[in-house]
Amino acid sequence: ERIVMSTLAELTQSIVFYRVRDGVYDIVATQDPTLGDSISFVTASDALLPPSAGNLGGLRRVTLSLAQDQYDRPYLGIRNRPALGVEETGVEQPFDVLSGEVTGFAVRYRHPRSNAWEEKWEEKNMVPAAIEYTITFGGNDPRVTAVTAVRQIELPAAAYTVNSGGAAPSEQQRSGRVLRRDVAPGSGSSGRGGSDIPGVIQ
Repeated sequence: ERIVMSTLAELTQSIVFYRVRDGVYDIVATQDPTLGDSISFVTASDALLPPSAGNLGGLRRVTLSLAQDQYDRPYLGIRNRPALGVEETGVEQPFDVLSGEVTGFAVRYRHPRSNAWEEKWEEKNMVPAAIEYTITFGGNDPRVTAVTAVRQIELPAAAYTVNSGGAAPSEQQRSGRVLRRDVAPGSGSSGRGGSDIPGVIQ
């Protein structure tokens, strides 16, 4: 869990954004009714760059999403392609496995103008002030308690958007993480059968 969350943080904090007409650097967010959220962005980080993609040195576009293996079991995958390269029409690169223990993946975005968290990101000329990942580890085996980790990551690239787009910068909170261990309904917990355990790590 710590490795996955720290890797996501490194990739996300290294987001690169420039305003160009063809939207090469746009953050692309999609939602699938079966697999959940997907996010794609250009990063300068080389974290999780597989040997087979060694020619992607420098900027690359990564896509993070749940995928399914040959037995229809979910896993958190990462797809890489050159940031400035031309993608072949109709050809979709396979996902590399980031973690086979992940069974849930959700993303939210904090708008730099309203400072409100949004489920979708459809802005084409700016970067969110922060991105929040909610990831569930486990859940396939009923004997193992699932663990949900939430990580909010501030984006240094958002300052460029704010300065060039006229959005007023807001007070930013330090990134943190909260762990929630889901328990069975009727065990005395409140809400939707979950018990929140504060575990914020600065």
